[in-house]
Amino acid sequence: METRLLIALAAVVLLRLPFLDQAIQGDDVYYLAIARNVAVDPLHPMQMGYTFQGDRVSMAGHPHPPLNAYLLALLLRISGDVREPLFHACYIVFSLVAAAAVFRLARRFTERPLLATFLFLAVPAFVVNGNSLEADLPFLAFWLLGFALYFDGRHRLASASLGLSALAAYQAVFAVPILAHHVWHHRRRSKTAWLAVAAAPLALAGWQLFQLFSAGSLPGGVLAGYLQTYGLLALSKKLHSAAALVSHLGWIVFPPASLSWPGSPAALGALALPGYAWWQRMLLALSLAAGLGLLIRWIAALRRDRSGDSGFLAAWGLVFFAASALAFFAGSARYLLPLAPAAIFTILRDCRRTWLLWPAAAANLALGLTLASANFHHWDQYRRFAAGLQPLAGDRRVWFQAEWGLRYYLERIGAEPLERGQPLYPGSILVTSRLAGAGPLSAAGGPRREVLRSAVWARPPVRLFGLATRSGYSSSDLGLLPFDLGPAPLDHLQADILGLPEVRASYLRMSDPDAAPQLLSGFYPIENNAWRWIAGQGVVLLKASESATRFEMTFFIPDAAPARRITVALNDLTIADQAYPAPGRYVLSAPVRATGAARITVSVDQTFRPPGDQRLLGVIVQELGLR
Repeated sequence: METRLLIALAAVVLLRLPFLDQAIQGDDVYYLAIARNVAVDPLHPMQMGYTFQGDRVSMAGHPHPPLNAYLLALLLRISGDVREPLFHACYIVFSLVAAAAVFRLARRFTERPLLATFLFLAVPAFVVNGNSLEADLPFLAFWLLGFALYFDGRHRLASASLGLSALAAYQAVFAVPILAHHVWHHRRRSKTAWLAVAAAPLALAGWQLFQLFSAGSLPGGVLAGYLQTYGLLALSKKLHSAAALVSHLGWIVFPPASLSWPGSPAALGALALPGYAWWQRMLLALSLAAGLGLLIRWIAALRRDRSGDSGFLAAWGLVFFAASALAFFAGSARYLLPLAPAAIFTILRDCRRTWLLWPAAAANLALGLTLASANFHHWDQYRRFAAGLQPLAGDRRVWFQAEWGLRYYLERIGAEPLERGQPLYPGSILVTSRLAGAGPLSAAGGPRREVLRSAVWARPPVRLFGLATRSGYSSSDLGLLPFDLGPAPLDHLQADILGLPEVRASYLRMSDPDAAPQLLSGFYPIENNAWRWIAGQGVVLLKASESATRFEMTFFIPDAAPARRITVALNDLTIADQAYPAPGRYVLSAPVRATGAARITVSVDQTFRPPGDQRLLGVIVQELGLR
């Protein structure tokens, strides 16, 4: 093996060793859930139900095919349980494969393969996201290996590698127009070269059809439904994501080393962007200028040298970026890792003083390690919170409104996800995360006694993902910056024991804020100071007396609501089951006999989710109670 490649591979190992004990983070928990289902149904691991952000969903709609879950399932089979250092040590293999592929490609496209490889290893997203158990690194490794094998003339092996990459991530199909560009200009008579072009979509189609005919569900169709349901295809969201991707593109190589004049004027608009501090606007302008400059450089290269190496690198970068802008909605920095070699090779080929790129690699590496350290501490604090809660919870049942790494560690101690509209009863513990909350449902109306509280801080104070940040590193919903700085907490965590509410009223008007403590679950916040939506089921606690003879509820079925049947139960005994022919305002009345505290459960037969609204809505309630 070549000495320079050995040096690069040794650098990869040194880069990963400090982060072997990285806590479970981000979407790791969802891949692990699918991995555990491999033991139950190895041919259909994604055909499973799952509670996500309070909703019951199908994992068939997960945004990645199952290859990464199979890899994790293998590790689970070997180790018996999730062991963070072991799992991350095994995943170093994918970083090594990606680095070796980049080195091989760099020998083809540049005269300085070691410098090119070090520039790739220093990409901040590679440094940070290479420490996760998500599909990004397996996909990147197989995708880049497929490209390297293709240019070595080993088309069948390239096809196999690209096919595997497609089973790790849908975006593997972006290779089709990129490789087709080169095949058309240089290898159009080679059938095996065209096979490499078609490998990714063929692998995806095979898996999709197998799932359809053997399980009756097309994963791509389920995913498309969820994208529509959650409003992730909205044009405004796409444009925001695309802007964040331009910002991230500017940091693939340290911006001062790659900055070019053509991108600078267009980026000056960031200096007037509202909602950002002056230094944030300066950082964003620098990032956008570098990213736009690279895109403009690619456009010029494609026009100047369409069939040459510069034209191919430009096609690689432009096609992947454009496809990412169209397909993705979160604008995460990790999305652009597969085009990083094209950006690095382009800058290296255009740079007259290549020795200046060594300091650029060092600067980007220092930044990446700082970001990775902040990321490590962020997720580690969730792990510590769950460990601290376990002895305090005792035998109490623990529920949570949380996702990502916090969810994983809470589930490790026996906590369960809270579904929308689910009633919680006194004595339970509810864990909430302000950053990863499941929605605006009223979980319980009674008093709460704090068990544990913690603020999650960035250490060092570099912010990738969290409250009150403008960083779009993980999600462009938070901002457009490649990263943010500041001392504010990233998240607030709290665990409370739920108490029994004091039952004072027998009749509740939703316009009265004092009614809230008696609303146990399923009621959304007051709207227009007059009414509340309920979900599929709402639970209230009322004061009952011997003089109360009937239950009465005034409600409204809007035109958009499909609900037509209302069921009411008193202490689990049905007292009313009434159908309604059309939208409109109604009064439901039913005879009752109750004393003391009466638990009323109102259920609707159908709910709906308005466009752009994640709530599940039933009917509008104005008032209800015992008379």
